[in-house]
Amino acid sequence: MNQYADIYERDLNAWIETQVRLLRQGQTREIDVEHLIAELEDMGKNNLRELESRLSS
Repeated sequence: MNQYADIYERDLNAWIETQVRLLRQGQTREIDVEHLIAELEDMGKNNLRELESRLSS
């Protein structure tokens, strides 16, 4: 388990800030890849649902 997975479960905003900091610092080996993938997939699905909702209004 990644060292940042616990932060993900407790405080999503802190987890996001940590992942952004790691990316900016080029510390890609430290990134919580599993949860990052899940969040990006969810973001894409939410954006698609919003677009579909706006188009059907």
